[in-house]
Amino acid sequence: MAKTISYSDFLKEGALQERKITAPYQGQEENKPFRIIPEDISNEADEKAFWKRLRHFFRSGESPEGRNGIFVPALIAPYLQHGNWETDYPYYLAQESSTSQSLESLLNSTFESHFAEKEAKVLKRFLPKLNQYFKESLEDSEVPFQHCKKAAFKQLLALEVHDEEGERFKVDVERYREALPKEGHLLAFHHETPLLLFRQKLEQIEWNRNRFKRHIKERRDSLEEKLVLNEEKSGKEKPDKGFEFATEIIALGKVQDMQPKQGSSQLDAARIGRIKAIIQRLDAVLAQKENHAHLIVNQGLTKAYRWEKIFTSSSISYAELGNAFKLVENIFDKNMHAFTAVLIDLRKADLELEDSYELDIHDDYFDHFKWFKLDEEELALFPPVVLFTESTDLLEDGMPLFSKLMATNKPIKVVALKDRTVNPTNPEVDWEDASLSFRQELAANALAHRNIHTLQCAADRPAALLRGIRASISSIAPSLMHILLPNQKDEAVISFLKINAAAAGRYFPYIMYDPHKGLKWGSRFDVMDNSQAGHDWPVYPFNFRNADDSEEVIDLAFTYADYKAMNKFKVEELFIVPESMVNDYLVPLQDYLNLRQNEQTGKVPFIWLVDEDNCMLRAAVPFMWVASCQERLEFWNFIQEIGGLNNYHVKVGIAKAQEKWEAAKQEELAQLKTEFEFELSKTSRESAGIALEKLASILLDLDQMPTTIHPVHRERAVADEVPEEIDHPDQEAEETEEEEPPSEAWIESFRCTSCNDCTDRFPAIFSYNEDKQAFVKDASKGSFEQIVLAAESCPASCIHPGAPLDPNEPNIEELIERAATYN
Repeated sequence: MAKTISYSDFLKEGALQERKITAPYQGQEENKPFRIIPEDISNEADEKAFWKRLRHFFRSGESPEGRNGIFVPALIAPYLQHGNWETDYPYYLAQESSTSQSLESLLNSTFESHFAEKEAKVLKRFLPKLNQYFKESLEDSEVPFQHCKKAAFKQLLALEVHDEEGERFKVDVERYREALPKEGHLLAFHHETPLLLFRQKLEQIEWNRNRFKRHIKERRDSLEEKLVLNEEKSGKEKPDKGFEFATEIIALGKVQDMQPKQGSSQLDAARIGRIKAIIQRLDAVLAQKENHAHLIVNQGLTKAYRWEKIFTSSSISYAELGNAFKLVENIFDKNMHAFTAVLIDLRKADLELEDSYELDIHDDYFDHFKWFKLDEEELALFPPVVLFTESTDLLEDGMPLFSKLMATNKPIKVVALKDRTVNPTNPEVDWEDASLSFRQELAANALAHRNIHTLQCAADRPAALLRGIRASISSIAPSLMHILLPNQKDEAVISFLKINAAAAGRYFPYIMYDPHKGLKWGSRFDVMDNSQAGHDWPVYPFNFRNADDSEEVIDLAFTYADYKAMNKFKVEELFIVPESMVNDYLVPLQDYLNLRQNEQTGKVPFIWLVDEDNCMLRAAVPFMWVASCQERLEFWNFIQEIGGLNNYHVKVGIAKAQEKWEAAKQEELAQLKTEFEFELSKTSRESAGIALEKLASILLDLDQMPTTIHPVHRERAVADEVPEEIDHPDQEAEETEEEEPPSEAWIESFRCTSCNDCTDRFPAIFSYNEDKQAFVKDASKGSFEQIVLAAESCPASCIHPGAPLDPNEPNIEELIERAATYN
């Protein structure tokens, strides 16, 4: 239940809450920003001496030095600036558990479902007040909802709302009151709350058993009617009872429909005797007092809870732990034997009503019929036999007894209650501070049996806890319900925050395991109620001001060490490191845990704390804390893996599949490259062949060559025409000097590499032929300068500009000189 509490009180207790804060505390000091206070830089000698002491502290854990005071983990500090906490409490527990929900959710959903968007504006504005009035009327762990509603609406109607709005307000309030439930209970956050949720499921079983008793009476009356009809056929007088047994449960028409089609035959004496015996046994069942659930409570819990007040309809026995296990099994065997006998008689009744009972088959079958042959629907009607004990009892002397009981595979329910959120500090007995010890996990022990329906949950999440309790009780398997409760010595809100943090710090992770949920092991687990279940630790952003007064946001992990630091006695084991002594050897704890052993050498892990003035401080943790964090992380990773999160084998399988895919891709790319090179070589050979054919055609048909022939070709042609006996070197030289370049631009197309340069830059001049090799489409469509530029940029040097078509083009002499290189 929400409660206003001072910041200092929170700091003295330690706390964490992941939920939204609705109302800020108005104190001035609580509104200070979180900040790192700068310090003077220390000299080298002082820093060396300090780090020698710090590393000794890390290894030994001896008497930490540094600042004294009250500190809390940095991640919880923002929430401690507020005094009003929003939780799922008060919790509305409906008769039908599927409609159970938080009070706030109930009030809001009821309003939204009965009023349009712009209706009841005044009432909507006062819903937070109504919520508060409900909370104030909750004087015990459980109060009838109708009682709270009456008190809360009385206060609501006392509010002053004037004029027309006042009249409208009263009408809306009355309409809203009628819309809210008339039954159910309101639960406070209390150490007895899980027991109240447990009772709700037992009440549902009792309701189902009332229907079951009506079914028994229906079968009993149908058998008697069968005997009556048999007597009428035999000519005997009808008994005086008539049809008085056919109450509102059985209609006469229904009885007639149930009679066998061959009803004209007479029943023999042996069969009549069997039917009468069944009727007699069913009458005894109907006459006996209702058989409710049987609870066996460990003697140590006798005074801790109000058992008789909570479980008014259940049978309760108290026993020492050693005797409790024997008593549980004996009561189960006795009650299950009687329950099975009733179901055998019902099955016999069905066979008799269908005229299907065969002595040779069914007598032997029912003589050897055992309870484990019952189906789930039948077993769900069995009044549970439940053992309540403390969780520590099942980890000490009770462990072999618990294991032996669960190995019987009998659907006995065991509820282990735990109210200790922080263990003592004695390293001789406490696993947390013993570097080579692992904590025994009750849930892990249960999971090792494979057949135990396992629930590990805490009282801070009533909806999840109710869902888990219902599943555990309904299961046909043995069940363990390990429940973390608020400590009676703590303020309710302080206890709530500790429990909430226990899951976040992986001290008490939420687990649900149903052995009958699926065929595969992983499908039977549900761990998604945990904060950021896919990560080692939940990570949250934290805003603060740095030493230079700049704003900064960092991601902080809430580790098991942060959870331990919530306790003022535990935080005294830490070593506050001054800002002037901070260097690269001081690393965040979550990072330190991810380092290899050789990388950890010389480094010291720390967590962030905040003091009463909102100053952020680095607190070095001793190796024993690191060991306990590693142990918690080991257990959490174990839960993750069996729950299907971060599974090692899945990761390896994915890596192998990816490696195989990449190898196949590389092989495919290599094959494509080979095919491409083959096609390219083939194309080149074909193109070269075509070019040679064209060249041969040119050489064989010189008389038809145009004047645009390449100078080399021209020289060869002139040489062929001159008679060999004429030898005038001076004249030949003169003719050579007077030789002019080809008059038109042309391209050696067979050498073209299809680079697209000329066709993209000057598409009006150049184009591709059918072999995708360039040729001069129309030199007149561009300037001589463009043709020269194309020749200069051609990677194959196969463009020949020829002579300019326009002798008056600007810079023509320079262009002709540049073109000469390519002509």
